[in-house]
Amino acid sequence: MYFLLKHLHITFVYLSFALLLFRGYRLFLKGGMGGSPWLTRFPLALDAGVLLSGFFLWYVLALPLFDTPWLMAKLAALVAYIGLANLALRFGKDMKIRALAFAGAVLSWLYIAGAATLKSAWAYFL
Repeated sequence: MYFLLKHLHITFVYLSFALLLFRGYRLFLKGGMGGSPWLTRFPLALDAGVLLSGFFLWYVLALPLFDTPWLMAKLAALVAYIGLANLALRFGKDMKIRALAFAGAVLSWLYIAGAATLKSAWAYFL
């Protein structure tokens, strides 16, 4: 069960990040997101898959949430990632704000991946 959940979670995470990069490419290099419904609905389904599989992994592993610093740091960075990605792709008023928010979202994702891989809240900083 753990093996399946772990790989399902990782797959959702990479697909979500790839879609973020694709949406950023369309926004910054193609001049807009367009009206494609799959670009607004599919990311929500992927992100729900990331959250649900992550929750089930946490449940299966029986990790103590407040005694696992890397997991708390990862969840805090996830909130930052979601906020920055929304600012970059939906709510940013001009392209400068959107570009900075997009860069922040990518850096947040890289931190989350590092914290999850290294099981350390310090991730790449040590």
